[in-house]
Amino acid sequence: MNAPRWLIDPTVIRPNGVPDNAIVRVLRVPPEDAGIRLDVFLSGALRNTSRTRAKRIAENGAFCPEGKRRKPSERLQAEARVVLWRPPVDDADPEIELPVVYSDDHLLVLNKPPHVVPSEELRLNMSIAPCTSGCSTLGVIGGDNAGFPNGRRLSDDVLDISLQAVEGVLVGQDTGLGDAVDANDESFDHSFPYVDDPHDGSDTSPH
Repeated sequence: MNAPRWLIDPTVIRPNGVPDNAIVRVLRVPPEDAGIRLDVFLSGALRNTSRTRAKRIAENGAFCPEGKRRKPSERLQAEARVVLWRPPVDDADPEIELPVVYSDDHLLVLNKPPHVVPSEELRLNMSIAPCTSGCSTLGVIGGDNAGFPNGRRLSDDVLDISLQAVEGVLVGQDTGLGDAVDANDESFDHSFPYVDDPHDGSDTSPH
């Protein structure tokens, strides 16, 4: 999204209820930004503004030049004017209290807050150097911070790690639980895709 142009427009009408000390700013919507939502537009137009904060700004202070309130979900037309009536200093984003289940120097475990939609993501901390010797197939819970869940290596025993995490290894319940498979039955290759072809399935007619 291209940066919109701030305008000086003396014709804008002050809406009822806008504080006397409010600052007015007028944004022009470039043709290439036509059709996008108002809150998305403001998130890109206002520096260092999150989508959540842009939505709040739109709800509290976004108007048409004639004083009609705009909605955050409104689709903008090319060359439209977005008038922002804002206090001299906007409130910062509210702090969210996160329920921490466990934390140490390398790991932070949170209980999912309400109204948060989980997603399947595997994050990689690039500040941790790869392990070159003495690596643990148990990754982080085995003292090897370069392993799972900080990324996933082919040799990481993800099932054992997951089972032990569920059993409570992070809070001192080290049961050593696992699936009794400690290594791959075939050697890894040195080029993509690195793993051998899968085995044939079970014989459906053994007799």
